[in-house]
Amino acid sequence: MKVVDADQLLTDLLEELSVDWCDVGWAYGLGVDRGLSGAPARDTGLGAIRLGLLDELFVAGDVDFEGFTAWTEQGVAAAERIRALWLAQGSMNPDGPNIAWLAITDRGRAALARRQASAEPSPECDQ
Repeated sequence: MKVVDADQLLTDLLEELSVDWCDVGWAYGLGVDRGLSGAPARDTGLGAIRLGLLDELFVAGDVDFEGFTAWTEQGVAAAERIRALWLAQGSMNPDGPNIAWLAITDRGRAALARRQASAEPSPECDQ
């Protein structure tokens, strides 16, 4: 079985969020892209969302014709709300737009830049 942790998926999610808002279904899809399926993809996706919300790397909210609107609750409350709505759907792959959307914060952009910089090979490795 493929081992992917929530932190790896969080980096993938931050990369997607640096381009545009994502519904929570992206977290599941990114897990599938890394070789997960079913409950492991769901649980790892929920873990990545929880980590990002607790570290204030992104916020949860809704999207309508006017754009993104952050929920008043964030952090643990938002993570629990997303988890409850996802599990209530009874599907591993959620109907993400009907649960929540995520938008990256300045703190999330800075964290992504640090993660990308630490993943780059050092010049000594190229010689």
